[in-house]
Order: sequence, then structure tokens, then C-alpha cells
Amino acid sequence: MRSALNMTSGGKKRFIRRMFDDIYLRYDLLNAILSAGMDNRWRKKTIDEITAEGVVIDLCGGGGQLARQLLDRRDFRGHVIIADISVRMILLSRRILDPAGYGHRYHAVVCDVECL
Repeated sequence: MRSALNMTSGGKKRFIRRMFDDIYLRYDLLNAILSAGMDNRWRKKTIDEITAEGVVIDLCGGGGQLARQLLDRRDFRGHVIIADISVRMILLSRRILDPAGYGHRYHAVVCDVECL
């Protein structure tokens, strides 16, 4: 496997997309392990700082954990847009959020957030 540092810009994006497509089912566990559990605290602090209305754009939103926790917040009446480069991460976020009944309050899009 070539090093991501030695690739062209397009090659790096394909590498990143493939990497997240490969680990999407283990991403949340890996995130918790690699951050020594801080990821949940960072998400909670972020969610506590967000106002109760409006649109929140979660860039590199992965499997939608921040969106789920925000949409679960009792006073939050806004909408969330989840953007991620990985198709599988976006599909995972939909599998998590759709059954919870959030379909009308979030949108999940596959995109390269560096191009926004």
C-alpha cells in the first residue's frame, strides 16, 4: 500500500474514502479507543453549546453519532445535515437515524467537505 503522504490530492481522497468505507462498522469503537473515551465528552460538550433551533452542519459526520445525540436532546427543534466523504458512513448514519424517527429532521449527504 502506498503511503497517503506520497499520493496526489485525488489519490489521497480515494485513499481516505476507501479507508473509512472499510472501517465504518468499527469507526465508533476505534474513535473511543484512540481518543481514550474523550470523543463522547467532546460530543456532549459540543451538543450542550448548540442552540435549540436552526440548522447544524456536521462535517465529516461519520455514522451520525453527534446528530443522534443532538436530535435526542429534548429542547432541540432544529435540523442536522450530516456530510461525509464515505458512502458507507452515510448509509450507517441513515440506518441509525431512520428507525429512530428522525427522517424529517436530518439530511445525510456524501460529499468532500474540503470542496464546500
